[in-house]
Amino acid sequence: MIERKTARIAFTLVAALISLTASACSVPTAQDESERELALITGRRDKELVIVDLQRALDPKNSGTNNAVVARVPVGSLPSALLASPDGRTAYVVNHAGAADQAAINRGEKPLFQHGHRGSITIVDIQKAASAPSQAVLSTVDTGGFGPVGVALSPDKKRLYVANSEADLALTGSTPATEFGGHTIAVLDHEQAIKKPLAALTGTIDLGSAPDSQTKCLRNPNGIAVSGDGKFLFVAEGGDKTVSVVDITARQVAHRVEVGDGPWGMALLPKGETLVVANRERCPAGEKDPEGSTISFINTAKAIAKDPKAEVTRLLVGTNDPAKPSRPFGLAASPDGRWLAVANFRTNNLSLVDVNKALAAQAGAEAARVPLTRPDGQAARPRGVAFSRDGRYIIVSGGPIIRGKDKSIVPQTGTLWVIDAARALSDPAKAVLTTVSGVGNEPYLVDVVR
Repeated sequence: MIERKTARIAFTLVAALISLTASACSVPTAQDESERELALITGRRDKELVIVDLQRALDPKNSGTNNAVVARVPVGSLPSALLASPDGRTAYVVNHAGAADQAAINRGEKPLFQHGHRGSITIVDIQKAASAPSQAVLSTVDTGGFGPVGVALSPDKKRLYVANSEADLALTGSTPATEFGGHTIAVLDHEQAIKKPLAALTGTIDLGSAPDSQTKCLRNPNGIAVSGDGKFLFVAEGGDKTVSVVDITARQVAHRVEVGDGPWGMALLPKGETLVVANRERCPAGEKDPEGSTISFINTAKAIAKDPKAEVTRLLVGTNDPAKPSRPFGLAASPDGRWLAVANFRTNNLSLVDVNKALAAQAGAEAARVPLTRPDGQAARPRGVAFSRDGRYIIVSGGPIIRGKDKSIVPQTGTLWVIDAARALSDPAKAVLTTVSGVGNEPYLVDVVR
């Protein structure tokens, strides 16, 4: 349960979070065009990468509008996950359904369900996107598998790793065996991915092709992260309760760390010593999914060393009742690694976690819980989360699937919330500074670049 904090303690936490910042709730002053901070959001049911100018979003007259949306870049079907390059110049958008007919998927026509389609990655020039969205796509690359989710870039920027989380819909049908049937990591040559996309796939890493004897599901790789030295991958295996440690040179699983139900999102803390995983849901799929309510903290060195105690701690987030799942989705670390933000899909809130307290298993590690709402009264359904580059703001993307009377998808109905990180600690109910409308339909993940 979240502890009530005195004004003095709250002030100390705020000061630690936003040191050297004059005012966390003030609107930033005018910036040079090249230095403006942008939020990138995958539109999911809208086939687009949405780009939002955060300075415009923080202008009070734009609150609740789509005025801060500066670009909509056409991408593949069901864009879900994304990654921005460290230099902020390039975005890698994971198209969960690749080149499949998204209009048919959105209508729910069988067999074109949302799972089990050949996937792709759309590579976008972010700077060009702001001025000429239709010309911003550098290439689109096949992932060599179905229903991709996670994407990671090697530290030397020579390779892209993509988690193919699903099986081929044409072979397995609309069943849990499709949604949770993937078991490979695609390895793409980064240079070829841009210049010669058809030659980009250099191989795959098999996580294990034997299905679970009871659920019939496979590993279902979701989130993915690369160790600082580039030698290992950490893969969230949503079909089980494990995070696999993959030896990249050997291209095989070296170890598995047991975590909570169906790990999905991942965040590697800045120093690379700790990996945090959102335990979202595991196989079987459907209304009775075993949904989770926890996040797991993994010591990466111990995981690589095959230490059975690599999971340092597991923390309940988004709810006080373990029997009522919060379904943590995306998560993000603050630039200094002291704080972790978690988007809780089922309970419609954001958790702000004190990393040091969590690692020490101290009470009050979930330092704040920010409620998220929409003007139309629909559930917030937060999925993606990111910090601004200075740590002052937390950016959250979300929204349910919105359909019209004819059951068709209503475009541009998603929401982006901008949260004051300091105020989240002192007054969570008033921490949301502004919202941006028109951000996809069922928008998924978000990243921030400058």
